[in-house]
Amino acid sequence: MRVDAGRNSPTWLDGWGFGRPDTRTVKVDVGYATAVFERRPGDFFSSMGGIIAGTPPLSRRYGAVLAAEGSRWVSTLGDYPPTDPPAWRAYAASLPVSAVHDLVAGVEPMGPITTYRFPANQRRLYERMARFPNGYVVIGDAVCSFNPIYGQGMSTAAMEAKAIEETLAAGVDGLAARFYRCARRIVDIPWTIATGEDLRYPEVEGTRPPGSALLNRYLNRVHAVASEDAIVCRKFFDVLNLLAPPPTLLSPAVAWRVLARRVPAGAGTPWGLAPPAVPSTV
Repeated sequence: MRVDAGRNSPTWLDGWGFGRPDTRTVKVDVGYATAVFERRPGDFFSSMGGIIAGTPPLSRRYGAVLAAEGSRWVSTLGDYPPTDPPAWRAYAASLPVSAVHDLVAGVEPMGPITTYRFPANQRRLYERMARFPNGYVVIGDAVCSFNPIYGQGMSTAAMEAKAIEETLAAGVDGLAARFYRCARRIVDIPWTIATGEDLRYPEVEGTRPPGSALLNRYLNRVHAVASEDAIVCRKFFDVLNLLAPPPTLLSPAVAWRVLARRVPAGAGTPWGLAPPAVPSTV
């Protein structure tokens, strides 16, 4: 038996005479710059991190801060930020709220700022292939690669590895068909989350499912309510972290909290409030 996580797997399959799987692509063309800082007691509201993002489609800028081993913060800025520390900090100050900038102001990174480019979410539908080599399966990014800002790729690969263990109990014969039936169910949820969030931006290339505009308006309210409602916030992160399915956010208990919140008129933030006006001078 051979397990392959390489992204060139479709090429090999084609060369072996099995053809290539159908592919779905959502092109995002994003760039990240990540810096690592010392983590001190009380930093970032004494939390383990968070994500700060602009309101689609007004802004693609965002920042993510995650606690790491060795008392470190891994802080990532998105939408092609600069890589020299002063300019990187200035970019962090342009986010909708100042939490990331406050964290890194006056602190030097522990090493160079590194960059990463991600062209597209891509899903290969191996379960639809008519023939597949016996004793060979593909997992991880070779099945589906996600925009890494959502942090779902490694969790999905781990769940696929568990599925291989379970499907192997019935032997190697027919393993691929059994495994890809499981993998399809595993990938469906993170694919829906990642591409659904990315497709909220009109410049992102991909097929938008029916009803997506209405769902996006609801998710805008979920994001806004989560900023002040601990229950909705917990449910949102349960879904984002693959601990609960997306329909959880539409359950009556959550939907009531989301829809009961009165939304002010205006534009500029999740709640529609315009940013404070800058006094003019004469």
